[in-house]
Amino acid sequence: MFPDDRLLSTPRTDLWRVRGSHQLYITEQHAHPIKPGGPALSFTAHTPDIDHYNGRGGRVLPLYASSGRERPNLAPGLLDLLGECFGAPVEPEDLMAYVAATTAHRAFTARFAEDLRTPGIRVPLTADPEVWSTAVSVGRRVLWLHTRGEHMVDSSAGRPASPPRIAHEAARPKVLVAIPDSPEGMPDELSYDPVTQVLSVGTGRIGPVSPAVWDYQVSGMHVLRKWFGYRRATRPKTRGEQSALDDLRPISWPAAYTTDLLELLEALTLVTEMEPEQAQVLDRVMAGPRISVATLTAAGVLPVPPERRTLPKTPRTSASPAEDLLPGI
Repeated sequence: MFPDDRLLSTPRTDLWRVRGSHQLYITEQHAHPIKPGGPALSFTAHTPDIDHYNGRGGRVLPLYASSGRERPNLAPGLLDLLGECFGAPVEPEDLMAYVAATTAHRAFTARFAEDLRTPGIRVPLTADPEVWSTAVSVGRRVLWLHTRGEHMVDSSAGRPASPPRIAHEAARPKVLVAIPDSPEGMPDELSYDPVTQVLSVGTGRIGPVSPAVWDYQVSGMHVLRKWFGYRRATRPKTRGEQSALDDLRPISWPAAYTTDLLELLEALTLVTEMEPEQAQVLDRVMAGPRISVATLTAAGVLPVPPERRTLPKTPRTSASPAEDLLPGI
């Protein structure tokens, strides 16, 4: 973290203080309607900025309101209620995995397109123990993919502590034609051929890349095009870029960019391959019994006490919970 006003405009020191090896963050578009065609929520292991979700603002929701695991950032009593419903203890990571399974895919934004015209994600909670268990299992892999192998690690379940890899070598994107590393060869265009499934990065070529990966978007923001836009030879300044630091970029294409791109392509491939399974989970949730707002209210989970929504600031020298609580959870 660099607390330099040339690098950030609105420091969230409370959010910094909850950083830890167990922390997970939800990023949500809370300022604008969410467009169909992508996930409703995204997840990361690193402290994100306000534009992490789709570049248009939003909010960041940490799983823990502390740098360790001692204070889950959840409505009081929720985990106990879920444990009673399913006959087994429910951990904060289980709930995060459930949320990822049900919301982080295009079937969710398609099903609730009309509801999502009003910003904010409302998560349907299953009351079926079998559906819950399946959703948590699916969601753990989703979180592993979103965090690029940093969280939900379980080698026995195919989730090693490393960037996600496609199992079959032939299906992995590879460099077919090298991207030039000279200043004059710095790529300025990104294009895609759906017939050959080849991604063109300037004069370089990478494949195979599925149409689903090329089209993958988060509420209208195409991920690959956004990624390339920050690394291309000529990048137009946006309204928010007013610092000379914005001009400090490589004059040629570093090998690390290619490595990052290949890892991103593999992760997106696996994310898109998970979507049919996530859609089935959501269908089962919506077709079966669900925990209602009335049930949450009767159990004292809702409404969330005001003191748990806005927590007092603490001195910079001590750990501090974040201000926001997970909405609807």
